[in-house]
Amino acid sequence: MKQIDEYEHPEKKHFIKSTLGYNRSEVDLFLRSLAENPLSAEQIKHKKFSSSAMGYDKQDVQFYLEQLAAYRYNLEHADEIEAQRLENLAKVDLANPEFKTAFRGYKISEIDEFLCQAHTPEEIYEAKFSKQFHGYNSYQVDFYLDAWIQKLKGNL
Repeated sequence: MKQIDEYEHPEKKHFIKSTLGYNRSEVDLFLRSLAENPLSAEQIKHKKFSSSAMGYDKQDVQFYLEQLAAYRYNLEHADEIEAQRLENLAKVDLANPEFKTAFRGYKISEIDEFLCQAHTPEEIYEAKFSKQFHGYNSYQVDFYLDAWIQKLKGNL
């Protein structure tokens, strides 16, 4: 909850101070102005400040602005991102799952057994799998299971 609050209310963010950092009043003014004048993610990410003694740590400010820009971008483009995600999930062949192995992936026997059974979306979502060396690639399995959930819900 704290992380979202920082991005919802940037004026509440506190930065580390540095002997030579960004001018604190410029940064504070910029963050306060974001509430009244929303800027695009690119404008936020590329904002420049002058340097000053005992200012805000430059890396801390830059990291925060990049995170804030990503947060705002995701809010502004949530519908597009979700449509793209569903489009990618629709391409998954649910009848023929094929997973590559990873150095540390899901236990192959557990996944194969799980896929042979019928499940509700909730059961799929809550499923937990053990890890093993040279198991199924966990990202591929999770993506497949997400497609399966969306298919069962009628979203694909």
